[in-house]
Amino acid sequence: MNPVAGTILKRLVDEGGFVSGGDLCRELQMSRSAVWKHIAALRSAGYAIEAVSGRGYRLDGLTGSPVPEEVVPLLTTTAFGRSFIYLDTVDSTNLKARALAREGAAEGTVVVADAQTGGRGRMRRAWVSPAGVNLYCSIVLRPPVPSFRVPEIPLVAAAAIHGALENECTGLKSFIKWPNDIVTGGRKLCGILCEMESEPDFTHFVVVGFGLNVNLELVPEELQGIASSIAMETGRSESRARLLAAVLNRFEQLYREWALQDDLGFLLPCLEGSAWLKGKELRIEQFDKILTGVEAGLTPQGQLLLRAEDGTVMAVSSGEAHLRSINNEQRP
Repeated sequence: MNPVAGTILKRLVDEGGFVSGGDLCRELQMSRSAVWKHIAALRSAGYAIEAVSGRGYRLDGLTGSPVPEEVVPLLTTTAFGRSFIYLDTVDSTNLKARALAREGAAEGTVVVADAQTGGRGRMRRAWVSPAGVNLYCSIVLRPPVPSFRVPEIPLVAAAAIHGALENECTGLKSFIKWPNDIVTGGRKLCGILCEMESEPDFTHFVVVGFGLNVNLELVPEELQGIASSIAMETGRSESRARLLAAVLNRFEQLYREWALQDDLGFLLPCLEGSAWLKGKELRIEQFDKILTGVEAGLTPQGQLLLRAEDGTVMAVSSGEAHLRSINNEQRP
């Protein structure tokens, strides 16, 4: 969306009724024909705009796209999303947010893209990022906590996204899959990627990125049975703008509370109550070894507790968790 069209859209959203063409001409310092071209561009983008002679223009409906003109009016935050950068296409919202953070971007700066050409997940995996259907968002944080607490942030983000989905998406049952996924029926709905730049005793910034499959109707063949979307699960499309605002509102609330605590203890009831892996036989793949056992909860620092066959319990800080296959059958 070009800046002038964005300005006109914001004016129409803020007004809620008719805005005269003459007022738009004076405010934008352009001719009526130029204003009309931008109205036509907004209509081409899917916005229903009524034009009535003598009264002007009125917005009849939004598209649900995650553009600032649609998201920001829904925010109740003080920082998250108040600096809002929207891009039609980007290689990776995390890469863009990291560059902005190095330049001094304020905490809460949000980078959103309609599509990514180089979306990434954990373990350097590609994240499929088609245009027009999903949410791809990164948030700049400057956490006022010791650096050793930063690994707790992915679970704060997961709790925020899970809570937003529970509140906004009727009929969707989602779970948090340690350490940083949201799943439904065992299929990935959302992935979270946190990246930081720090020194031993100081965190310069953390970028929290997430990709949420919203209105995707069909996943690529190689992801069949592995990934899903809200629309595929409920048969209903959702407003990406409304969902993003709900996530940002919830995330800021939990993040502020987390920063005042000593650990994740206040979130453990939520994290364990919505845990996909709860009580299941697991295989956890780490870079140099594989661990097996039964999930036995979380520590206040967000580590996964794994009970081995001999009854000993270990705290696992990182790894890729899978349901353990027994006799060639995967336990539910």
